[in-house]
Amino acid sequence: MFGKRVETEEYELTDRNLNVDIERQHHGHSEDEGNSSNRSSEESSTSHIFSAIDNLSKGAGTDDFTDKLTFNSVVQKYDRILSASKKYMALAGLCGLMLWISMLIWYSRGSYSRKSQPNGITFQPGDNSVSLSPFNPQNQNLTLDVLRSGKTFSFRAPIRWLTEKQVPEDKLKDGLYLIRIGDAYVVKSSQTDYSYTILESSDFTYNGQTFTVADIHLNPSKHFDSITNNFLIIETDITNKWRKSKLSLYWKYEPDKKIISPLALPDDDDNANELIKLQFASFSPGGSYVLYCYANNLYLTNGTIDSTIQITYSGSPEIFNGVTDWIYEEEVIGDDKLFWWSPDEENLSFATLNDTMVSKYDLDYYVKEPGSADDYAGDTSEDNFKQYPSSLKINYPKVGTNNPALSMFNYHIKENKISELDFKASSVQADSILYEASWIDNDNFLMKTTDRTSSYLTKTVFKPLTSELKEVANEDAASYNGWISKTNVLKPIPIDSDHKFGYIDRVVFNNQTHLALFPGANSSNPRILTNSAKWSVLTESPIAYDHTRNLLYFVATIRSSMDAHLMALDISKKDNNLINVTDTSKDGYYDIQFSHSAKFLSLSYMGPFLPWQKLIDMEKLVAASGDQSSYVSNLKYLESQPPINNYKQTETSIKEINLPTKTYRTMKVGTYSDGEDIIINFIEILPPGFKRRGKKYPLLVYAYGGPGIQTVNKEHSIDFQSVVSASLNAIVLIIDPKGTGGQSWKFQSIAYGKLGYNEPRDISSVTSEYIKQNKPIINTERTAIWGWSYGGFTSLKTLEYDKGETFKYGIAVAPVTNWLFYDSIYTERYMGMPESNPNYSKYARINDFDNFKSAKRFLIMHGTADDNVHIQNSLWLMDKFNSRGVENYDVHFFPDSDHSIYFHNANTIVYDKLLHWLYDAFTGKFDSLK
Repeated sequence: MFGKRVETEEYELTDRNLNVDIERQHHGHSEDEGNSSNRSSEESSTSHIFSAIDNLSKGAGTDDFTDKLTFNSVVQKYDRILSASKKYMALAGLCGLMLWISMLIWYSRGSYSRKSQPNGITFQPGDNSVSLSPFNPQNQNLTLDVLRSGKTFSFRAPIRWLTEKQVPEDKLKDGLYLIRIGDAYVVKSSQTDYSYTILESSDFTYNGQTFTVADIHLNPSKHFDSITNNFLIIETDITNKWRKSKLSLYWKYEPDKKIISPLALPDDDDNANELIKLQFASFSPGGSYVLYCYANNLYLTNGTIDSTIQITYSGSPEIFNGVTDWIYEEEVIGDDKLFWWSPDEENLSFATLNDTMVSKYDLDYYVKEPGSADDYAGDTSEDNFKQYPSSLKINYPKVGTNNPALSMFNYHIKENKISELDFKASSVQADSILYEASWIDNDNFLMKTTDRTSSYLTKTVFKPLTSELKEVANEDAASYNGWISKTNVLKPIPIDSDHKFGYIDRVVFNNQTHLALFPGANSSNPRILTNSAKWSVLTESPIAYDHTRNLLYFVATIRSSMDAHLMALDISKKDNNLINVTDTSKDGYYDIQFSHSAKFLSLSYMGPFLPWQKLIDMEKLVAASGDQSSYVSNLKYLESQPPINNYKQTETSIKEINLPTKTYRTMKVGTYSDGEDIIINFIEILPPGFKRRGKKYPLLVYAYGGPGIQTVNKEHSIDFQSVVSASLNAIVLIIDPKGTGGQSWKFQSIAYGKLGYNEPRDISSVTSEYIKQNKPIINTERTAIWGWSYGGFTSLKTLEYDKGETFKYGIAVAPVTNWLFYDSIYTERYMGMPESNPNYSKYARINDFDNFKSAKRFLIMHGTADDNVHIQNSLWLMDKFNSRGVENYDVHFFPDSDHSIYFHNANTIVYDKLLHWLYDAFTGKFDSLK
């Protein structure tokens, strides 16, 4: 196991007051925000420096020779021999008792507590103990190469539940799902050994050319094993564009005829033999139609794809019909699609984004061609080059500039008629932001929009039968000093037997995010389903509803702000009594993927111990009580289910690797205006073989710090921070400053209006207090901070604020350096408009450039084709450094890499560089540099 210790340790910051208030400006106001891609890193050969790192991690250069592995093993051996004498044993016991009492008195000076764990080695940093991960001198410490090998990852099986319409009646209780096994696409049962192969091979030939299947989409209206009058959609040759958007070849596959044919444009005689890449192709809910998009225009075919009509004609590089532009994809929807089918398939609503007034940013490409496939290895020969760079213009609205203009349309299928929704009489404007939309039933289409600063939410309902557009509810984020941000889609549910529908939505109540039941599309007075002031419903987690049992499922922080447990609620009862589906008496972080009916669940335990994935029959897990009056969780059933991921294999692999120990901590940093303590969460990572005495360890702090984003939780994670701890024999802290996610809106709203203020102050204070409490084991001359994207901004602001007092070194990867360079929707959500907020210039950029001279050294890395955080940020900062004579830093640019830094082996290089650079910093290589 990874050695994550589940006790929470509490600190109190006694000598610093972080409760500093900046006058709040007039209230007018991202999986992965700014994080690197989750694609697997490529293998790299071990360089000579890893030998040095290995030696360091195995004890070379330690201050106390008792840390040596051979010394400890010899001592243990002779301890057994010497124990033969009872006289010596009694004497040794007396001495040991006296020593223990002395040490207890000495350690009692500590100011924090930990709970003891029964396994592993224990040490006593304060007046209590913490368990360390098992340490075997014969095992290798965790390294980058081990991490890249995949041995430490218990990967999740990517399943896709079948809907009830896709399953024959005799198999409805089997919990069927689609999964790829090797080259085959197979339907399997979560409850039996049943298996049915949809596609035996992932390769097929068309016109003499071989294609490889990347994904398949089953017809939602046909049984999966239906042969006649059935077809499915195959996707190949994916070219990724931005984070979600892509271009692919789509094909129609007819199982009975074994025929595969490409989806093409209507009456496309000029390109009859040319394969056309589409932006998407998908079935309608009942499988009667296939909708697809080409060149930002929508096309519709009937269920047999023998007749295609073009719905929109306005599509262009700057007008997007039914698909997102760059900023909607990145900051609003988190997807590439902006269309919604009515349940009866009679209406198709879609958004159009007009970017013609949005300013453009030029992305320069020095090696690859813009828009070409993501070439992560490719041709790197000396003869493969371009004489001149290429440039790609993207519509990128920066702070205070024009946003995309939003229009909404409804297409009536049978009438073949498009109607524009008229918002002239409503509060919805052209620069309003569409955050969410859904058909509640066949007659009501609900849209959630905000003003451009995401401070005021409006719910508007469109009724296609009358073309009526009505505002039904509003929400002012100023009521909880917060903002409106992207969330998971609301959940329409049947309310009664007359097929009346309402919906479940997230609301802010008691300064927490909770669930509410709106009894109809036009409702403005919901029934609050969860209401605690102590915990919240996870914003990013889906909700599910079993209408046959009236059970609503969701994930909540009911145990602590670092935990996430699966809960249930019987909404037919008015008492709102919660059902703890997972064991809330134990630490845990869970992820859920329910079937459409919510009768089956892919439950992923994400930590703090080794993750597992289980397929669950919910009627067995949440069972009726003996008197049938309520539901109870059957934890024995949950424990009895076998994992379907590679849990056992990973469990065996990591036993051969020495891993760091993680503990979860809290620190009081001030009080709110109502007297409640302000608590910051952080994680401590201790290296394998950690010794409390006789050794001073280097210290690395990792932080992201973005508003509303939680980094510190109890997910199991063997990552780069773990590698640093194990390979460089370092202590690592991961800190969530004020304003980040996971806690109440009182905590999150502290970030509003002042990006760049709390992050450096909190991180510096928490780190300095940690060093103060652990001074005997911290090498205060070997302290560093690093972060990526928003975390890069946080790292630079911390170096600027700290002036070398706490942090001697720092690393910023793809950092924002001035929030006026970043996109409008994200930045204005938290900062409002620049003309009304002086903190844009006061805190939301790097200002005190001379302060960086106080750091020993720092490193900046950036991809030159970063579409998200433009390289302009780093170049602007370096120009300021030049003007001020700041020279104590290193730079590494990655040609043609985007925000994830992957192009041509770059992801391997960026992490090698991070580790090598930290090694040099922690071993004094930079001490003589100026």
